[in-house]
Amino acid sequence: MTKKLYSIADVARLLEVQQYQVEYAHRTNKVPDVRQVAGKRIYDEADLRRVANHFGVDLNEVAE
Repeated sequence: MTKKLYSIADVARLLEVQQYQVEYAHRTNKVPDVRQVAGKRIYDEADLRRVANHFGVDLNEVAE
């Protein structure tokens, strides 16, 4: 069973926010930072839910 992973660009697109808004949320500690691979943030499902919650986005209404 593989776990779905998302880039910061994927997260921004899914939540319909700008990528810099997600970065700012991490930088200001509004949302806990996620793990990084080769200097790039990698989000799993739990991370995506936390960011969505911060922006008030219901993931049930988001189409991938």
